[in-house]
Amino acid sequence: MKDPFIKNVSEGDFSAARELVSRFSQEEIEEYLLELAYDSGSILPYSFVCTLLAERETTEMHYSASLLMSQPLCHIQDGYKAALYHARNAVRLSPDDLSLKMYLLFFNHIPEKLISDQEALEIASEILKADPQNELAREQFQR
Repeated sequence: MKDPFIKNVSEGDFSAARELVSRFSQEEIEEYLLELAYDSGSILPYSFVCTLLAERETTEMHYSASLLMSQPLCHIQDGYKAALYHARNAVRLSPDDLSLKMYLLFFNHIPEKLISDQEALEIASEILKADPQNELAREQFQR
């Protein structure tokens, strides 16, 4: 099923890809789309995720969109900004998910520094309130 799914996405046949997507776990979908984006450099995997988001907005799809734009497609102009947009939406939809808040800190560490030091410290404080032993959040205060 993976190969037909990848083929459909890479050809822009999102209707056919959408029919196959229900057969995969969220992790598999993310893995296949990341693989395609890394291998091809195409924005079509991101476009497919946006199609899914238009149908149903979920934390998982925003996170997948963010990963696509912050990793294999970060070279696209404003890719990191698009990634941050989706990361913030993922946090908005799942505000208690500490892993998403930790992911937001990534945007303070990239050269574009899309999240200010002040905002990063606020996010780290929120993380430490819920998980006082969190190393990533502690490191933010040491920077």
